[in-house]
Amino acid sequence: MIHALGMEAVPAEPAVAAEEARAFAGAHRSDPGYLAHLDEVHAVAADHGLPHAVRVAAYLHEMLGEVAAGEEEILERFGPEVLVLVDAVTGRGATAAECLDDLVHKLRAFPAAILLAMCDRLAGTWASARDGRQADLERYRAAWPTLQPVFAEMRNVAPALYERLLDVSEGAGGFFAGDRVRLVKVPPALSTCVTPGATGIVESVQETYQPERMLRVRVDGQREARSLWPGELAHVH
Repeated sequence: MIHALGMEAVPAEPAVAAEEARAFAGAHRSDPGYLAHLDEVHAVAADHGLPHAVRVAAYLHEMLGEVAAGEEEILERFGPEVLVLVDAVTGRGATAAECLDDLVHKLRAFPAAILLAMCDRLAGTWASARDGRQADLERYRAAWPTLQPVFAEMRNVAPALYERLLDVSEGAGGFFAGDRVRLVKVPPALSTCVTPGATGIVESVQETYQPERMLRVRVDGQREARSLWPGELAHVH
């Protein structure tokens, strides 16, 4: 399927290419939070076996927006395929709504860039939940209904990536992947290993045969994630 998008799937990315892209981005903006986000987007792309160009573009995806590097420089150093990916995930406009509309238009015009946009959204949403950046988290989730139909076009190309995006963007019972939670009720099957009041993080949302979905929660200090119902949990604020 990735070949049909006009991109070559490369099993192993040469380390020098990623390091060069990271160094290029860091030379324009070096604050730790920015570089950490780029590392996380790249890690998502690598974890899901996405094409080489997507992995390189992961380090450059904000260069035409927040950092405002020149297109010519990106083209010369990283090639036309990477430049097109970076441009396609750069929404432009006077307002957030205009930027989102521009992003959707570009992604529909160049579907291969959807994969990069998905990595960016997953990394950003997860990190916002993990770090308690509520304003950023609300912004990511508010954009989800607009982006979900576009991302769904890649559900057969990168199914695991799409499912993780669903977990962090839709969740179950008011809980999402990335949320810090506290156990308010421990099911009997777990009473010997966890106690009420224990905290942890939601790793994923689990489909069940019931109308309600369960949550996979990694309790602090536990190696294995546990299946819990939303009613057994409370948010940690």
